Amino acid sequence: MEVIDLHLHTNLSDGLLSPDRVVELAKQKQCKLISITDHEIITDFSDLEERLNYYIEHVDESLEIIRHAHEYVSQFKDKRRENLISLLVLDKYFKMTGQKS
Repeated sequence: MEVIDLHLHTNLSDGLLSPDRVVELAKQKQCKLISITDHEIITDFSDLEERLNYYIEHVDESLEIIRHAHEYVSQFKDKRRENLISLLVLDKYFKMTGQKS
């Protein structure tokens, strides 16, 4: 019996394993065919080496990207803000479903 899996997710969306690990496990299980179906991921890695070299040579720009990433993530570490957003989402849900006017 041939093994195929046409619906796999990686840690690039909501899966747990890296794409390399998914492929490695598929080979171990002797899958004949797999399809990685990550959500909303359209990535072209054809210029990856060029991009890496660019950011290695332009350290200031690399550090700026990192700074923005830390800034973005920090908003999710604020429990009070998280609670407020949760309440706003619930309020919107109740209004949209007619449970609150």
